Amino acid sequence: MKKLLYLFFLLVHITMFSQKEYQGKAIYIYKEIVDIDNLAKTNKVSKQEAKQLVENMKHLLEKKYILSFNKTSSIYKQEVALAKPSIGKGQGGFAGNNPDVLYKNIQEKKSFEGTEIMGKRFLVYEDLEKPNWELTNETRQIGNYTVYKATMLKKSNITESEKILVTAWYTLQFPVSHGPAEYWGLPGLILEINYGNYQFLCSEIVLNPSKEIKIEKPSRGEKIEREDYIKLKRKKWLEYLESRKKTSKN
Repeated sequence: MKKLLYLFFLLVHITMFSQKEYQGKAIYIYKEIVDIDNLAKTNKVSKQEAKQLVENMKHLLEKKYILSFNKTSSIYKQEVALAKPSIGKGQGGFAGNNPDVLYKNIQEKKSFEGTEIMGKRFLVYEDLEKPNWELTNETRQIGNYTVYKATMLKKSNITESEKILVTAWYTLQFPVSHGPAEYWGLPGLILEINYGNYQFLCSEIVLNPSKEIKIEKPSRGEKIEREDYIKLKRKKWLEYLESRKKTSKN
């Protein structure tokens, strides 16, 4: 019965949505969650001192991103005013938790990402394949919105064999198939993503703003296919780790 109600509301939302031309913006806070106990142990400090250290580094551990979207496409960018280097920026340049700018057209199944590795600019392109989400009936509230849980396993960008569990929470109140970073493909707007020590959390949604939203794909950088870019990133990551080992020995 619960599943039938879920499908009914989903169908109603999709029908209503098809009669409108939606455009909007969603603001996301991206967080790197620090293990306090591990930080205290690694740095040989008390738990309280570790908590204070994390609080002092809060502006480095959190970033603000804006997802602009319409019915078929979206563009995801870091808010310029809060663009600051993250902890371990050298590592972040490889891990790629967040691109500088990411354009997705889910109707044409195309994606263009503007990013860089070690100061070199790339324009990464790929044909989109719908993510293999597993939908559930589990719900909770995020602000004023009822959200549904979905999960999937994705490949790590760093190690080829590693799989990462991704948990998403999406709402049918905004029936667009968009989300932060590379995440998309659910029946509603994704408001929260959790995987590993990372979290994306939507803090604000502006629907149909008075000023028209322009969604244009990025064009700067050396053009490279996604698979080739991932191979290059893994190679650079291994080189980076090797250089860190040599530095620590000296």
